[in-house]
Amino acid sequence: MNLYWVVTKDHDEDCFIVARNRMQAERFHEGNEGYDPGDAMATLVIRIPKHIEIENGWPSEENLISLGAIIVGSVEGQIIVAVKGQLYCYGMCELLKVIQ
Repeated sequence: MNLYWVVTKDHDEDCFIVARNRMQAERFHEGNEGYDPGDAMATLVIRIPKHIEIENGWPSEENLISLGAIIVGSVEGQIIVAVKGQLYCYGMCELLKVIQ
């Protein structure tokens, strides 16, 4: 299993997805967030070690922390997460502009 960061051009629903491969992550995002096929683009963030069991789909905050992620902040449902020094923000995140 792998952790992917999945985005769309509108960035309304950008999020982490756990999946076996990039295509599975993209299709999960499109199917569950109401996007058309081909709208999502997934980027590998981390390969999940075999000893850590996480189900396909959206990881919980506990899952992310178990993978070494740091929850940087949250304001009005916008969550910022750091993984390996990279910042990720769920959805359109104006808060990220303040931090950078």
